[in-house]
Amino acid sequence: MMILNAMIRTLLSLLLALQTPIMGTGSRKIFTANSQGPFTATVVTASWTNPNNAETCNGTFASTNILANANSSSMKLTGFGFSIPNLATISGITATIKHQAFSGNLKDQSVQLTKAGTPSGSDKANPSLWLTGSVETFSYGSSFDLWGQAWAPSDINNSGFGLNLVVHNTDSISRSAGIDCVTITVAYQ
Repeated sequence: MMILNAMIRTLLSLLLALQTPIMGTGSRKIFTANSQGPFTATVVTASWTNPNNAETCNGTFASTNILANANSSSMKLTGFGFSIPNLATISGITATIKHQAFSGNLKDQSVQLTKAGTPSGSDKANPSLWLTGSVETFSYGSSFDLWGQAWAPSDINNSGFGLNLVVHNTDSISRSAGIDCVTITVAYQ
């Protein structure tokens, strides 16, 4: 019991020391993460029907017909409007896609972030089939996932930062896919 009490006192002393100013050297601060978002895109580039419907999460979809055993054309969403401070360190990026398979068996083919408008870094495509006839949301990355890429605040604040996605139809007949919206949240310190 005495050892446990001594350990508790030591732990409390350590926690207090981390929060107490040290004379002549400023102060110490426990790590706090910041984030911006989730933001939606203001520019959607795609040969989909009503691509601008993917700019807001409102149940109105950008849609496309995908041929049998084929991929959709890509949808690039940019213009998220971030303003990360110049001295920040990016710690992670989370993207969410609210989508629907209007019919058939559809899945992600490619989900990549864009740097200055060009897809780059890790492809986070989810191999799971989308639910047919139901709206669902997939999340990609995390507040500690950089998608295999180094990111500076200027990359995130650039109007070409965003997400590029391609959908795959696994069926032997044409199927339709819809994207309600894509959001991105950026964590930094």
